[in-house]
Amino acid sequence: RTFIVGRKHNLPVVSISSEDELLYGKNGIFTKGDNAQSSYPYYGANFWEDIEVPISFEYYENGKLGTSFNAGMKIFGGWSRGEAQKSVAIYLRKKYGLQQINYPFFKDNVNTFTRFILRSGGQDFGKLKLKDAFLQKVLDNEMDIDKQDYLPVVVYINGKYNGIYNIREKVDSTYVERHLGLSDNEFDFIERNDDVKNGTIDSYNELLDYVKNNDMTKDGVYEYLDSQIDLQELANYWVVETYFDQFDPINIKFYKPKNGKWRWILFDLD
Repeated sequence: RTFIVGRKHNLPVVSISSEDELLYGKNGIFTKGDNAQSSYPYYGANFWEDIEVPISFEYYENGKLGTSFNAGMKIFGGWSRGEAQKSVAIYLRKKYGLQQINYPFFKDNVNTFTRFILRSGGQDFGKLKLKDAFLQKVLDNEMDIDKQDYLPVVVYINGKYNGIYNIREKVDSTYVERHLGLSDNEFDFIERNDDVKNGTIDSYNELLDYVKNNDMTKDGVYEYLDSQIDLQELANYWVVETYFDQFDPINIKFYKPKNGKWRWILFDLD
C-alpha cells in the first residue's frame, strides 16, 4: 500500500513500486548506465534498451483506491527518452497475474486494457506537457478520426513525486482490438511504410501497386479506392496533420480490418 501524507492532489494519483535497483541502479531502466553517449538523447543508455521490470501499480481517485495490479513496465518513446522525465508503458501479462484490466480511466471510451502509457509530454516536456493531448481532445465530436484519449494524473515512483503525466491509450494492434472488438487475425496493422505489427502487408502492397498503375482521374479507379480506403477519414487525418504542423515523417500508423477499409491513427502531435 502507498500512503501519501501531508499532500493533497486535485488530479488522480498513480503510485508505482518496484525494486529500487531495477529502476535507479547501475543497470536500472531510468539511468544512463556505462554505455550512454555524452550528448542528448544519450543513445546506448539503459533507457534506450528494451528492458521490462515488474511493478506494482496503484490508481487513486478522490483519495480512494480505484484499481491496483501487478504489471510490467518499460521506458517508452523516441528522443523523449533523453528527457529528465521519461514516459513509461505498462503491460498486463499472465506472469504478473492479470492479462487485462477493466477500469474506466477514460469515462466515455473503452475501459479494457492489456497495456497503456504514462506519457510525460514527449518532447513537449518542460513546456506545456499537454500539447499532444490537447490537440487531440479538441477534435472530439468535430470529425471522424481515430485518435487517443487521455487522463492527466500525478505519479509517484517508489514513494517519490515524479510529476504530472497523461494516461494514454497505446497506439498498437491492441488499439484496434479494443475499439473494433477484433481478434489479431482479423486485421492488418502497419507502422511507418512497411513495418508490419499485425497481419500482413500484402493488401497494402496491392493497393500501392494499383495506385501506381492506374489513372486516378477515372471514376472506376476512384470507386475502387473508395472501397479500400476510408477516404473521408484519410482526408480528415491529413487536414489535422497539416493544420497542426505535424512534421515528424515516421509517425504514421494505419490499419485495415479484413473486410473493411484502411484508416489512419492520430498520435504524437508534440
